Amino acid sequence: MARAVAQRKQVPYVLIVFVFLFLVAAVMAVLFHMEAQEEKVNRVNLQNALDSFVSDEDRGDPQVIALIDRWESPSGDGPDPLPVVPQVLKENKSLAEMITGGSTTTEGALKAAKAIQDEHGSTAGLVDMIRSAYQQVASGEEKHQQAVQARRNDTELSDQQLLAKDTQIETTQNEIAQVRQQLTKAESQLQTWRTEHDNSLRGAQDNWAQQRSDLDKKIAVLTQDISAARADIKAKERQLARLEQQIAQLMRRKREAGVVMAPDGKIVDTISSEIVYINLGKDNGVIPGLTFGVYPTTGKIEDQKGKILVTKVHDTTSECRVLDLFSQRHPITPDDLIMNLAFNEERPYTFVVDGVFDMHGTGQASVAGAEEVRSMIKRFGGIVVDKVSPGVDYVVMGAEPERPPQPSEDADRTVWQVYQERMKTYEAYVKVKAEAERLGLLPILNANRFMDLVGYKPVQTLRY
Repeated sequence: MARAVAQRKQVPYVLIVFVFLFLVAAVMAVLFHMEAQEEKVNRVNLQNALDSFVSDEDRGDPQVIALIDRWESPSGDGPDPLPVVPQVLKENKSLAEMITGGSTTTEGALKAAKAIQDEHGSTAGLVDMIRSAYQQVASGEEKHQQAVQARRNDTELSDQQLLAKDTQIETTQNEIAQVRQQLTKAESQLQTWRTEHDNSLRGAQDNWAQQRSDLDKKIAVLTQDISAARADIKAKERQLARLEQQIAQLMRRKREAGVVMAPDGKIVDTISSEIVYINLGKDNGVIPGLTFGVYPTTGKIEDQKGKILVTKVHDTTSECRVLDLFSQRHPITPDDLIMNLAFNEERPYTFVVDGVFDMHGTGQASVAGAEEVRSMIKRFGGIVVDKVSPGVDYVVMGAEPERPPQPSEDADRTVWQVYQERMKTYEAYVKVKAEAERLGLLPILNANRFMDLVGYKPVQTLRY
């Protein structure tokens, strides 16, 4: 039979443990909460303190990150790194000492740096200014070294120049000594010459006195000769005055008479109406090409019959061709007289020729025609001169050259040269005409009158 056993009551240890643990957990929770609250407050305070040192924007700066990294991640080499703020303060102190060269604050270093910038008027950093200063110092030192070297070179050159000068001075002194010796010798020679000169001078003075006496006598004789010569000159002058009067009378007669008929020869035979012979030949100085005017035996110039041209010359006669016959009613016949104003057996006549001439019957007179007239006179035996004088027999004046108009100031140089040449020709004509009229050296023959008196006929070509 089952035995009924009564159960005994057990103590609730588990519950007690659970309650204890609960209480411990509650206490721990309260403590953790309190610590969490305190940590939160501390974190807020730390964040506020951090914000007072660096802003959120500056925290991303590489320099700030590097400072934080050195603090949070030490390398293990040497002492522990300083916190961020002490690191900044240390670097600022080092930078300030480097800037000022002594112990000072960052603010003092900044003021000193700003003062230097203001003093030099520069906005460059101190490092750039220091580097530039060092470069200037180095450049100055280099220039100084170059100058020193140049002075050394100059000194060496000066030494060489001084040595050369010394040598030159020594040479000059030697030359001076030589010159002094020569001077002493020359003074001695001069003294000798002076003594000789004094002796010669005394002798010359004696001779001069004698010569002067002789010259005085000669001067007296010459004075008498001069007086006689002056008297002779006065007599010659009176004679010259009488001759000038005679010349003036002759010139007046010549002016009044004009061209006087002075025949050179005559016609000795007429072969035909075109061929005649004259009594002048080589013995008389006749040459082929010589022309003559033909006149009647009365000798009147105004009754001229015609003109002939010498074609063949013999000893005492010449064959001529009739160039022009003025009238068929008055043919050329034997014993007719012939004359060429430029031809003369006894003496050559003297002519002055100026102006323009139409020598070929073209109706256009030119300066070249004057040269042909001069050549013709010379060929016929006459003399041509340039100036009018009492010894001139005839003045042959062609047509007056046209006075050229003066060109403008800006005209070409060639135009001015042509103008000056033409003006020179015109002025020469006016001068010859005025001088001939002033001296009364008539007759003054125009071109046509001259051609008639020499028997010349203007034709294109003359055939002999």
